[in-house]
Amino acid sequence: MYSLEVKEQALLLLKEYPIKEVAAKIGISVPTLYNWKREYEKTISKSISQMIIDLEYDKAIETAKRFPRDKFIQSQLITIYIKQVNKANMIKQLKLQNAFRRISLFKIN
Repeated sequence: MYSLEVKEQALLLLKEYPIKEVAAKIGISVPTLYNWKREYEKTISKSISQMIIDLEYDKAIETAKRFPRDKFIQSQLITIYIKQVNKANMIKQLKLQNAFRRISLFKIN
């Protein structure tokens, strides 16, 4: 078994070097390195899901943008953008409703 530190170093190296080169440098098989990468991305995806639930959209966007090649994480990014637009539209709608209420109260008085 490899330590968490070795795995993290390998994953950092993947940002700059091809997977075969990183695997050779560390002395592990390419499939093992792919597994580490997949596990890490799965963990990141779960944390992005939690950020979405917690309405931490900006933090989730920052995190998702670090994984441009991961299709699932990028689909989460699209979901975040949609939720942001929906939230903005809902806020606009509430402001309009409040404005209309104030106008109607003004007319009554």
